[in-house]
Amino acid sequence: MTPVDVVLGALVVSDALLAALAFTLWGRPERMLGLLCSMTGHADAWHAGVLAAADEERLLGFAARLRLPALVAVFLWSGALGATLAGLGRLAVVIPGG
Repeated sequence: MTPVDVVLGALVVSDALLAALAFTLWGRPERMLGLLCSMTGHADAWHAGVLAAADEERLLGFAARLRLPALVAVFLWSGALGATLAGLGRLAVVIPGG
């Protein structure tokens, strides 16, 4: 396994993780509350189970605003990664009629 293979493997894993983040934000945003609490300084209240309802609603609203940018990022990153893999000859590209 060459260093290029390791880097490409890390890029593919990053694409899968970004897709998991985006689709979790769309389907089950309440599953992201722990991560959002850690990012916004509410981790102690979250772990203690005393997160205020207003803070929870605000964080869910923040998650709702992140949905579309995360989805766009998935498609852009996947397209860039696919172009990179095809350009390096790591992905078979079939040209119809060619």
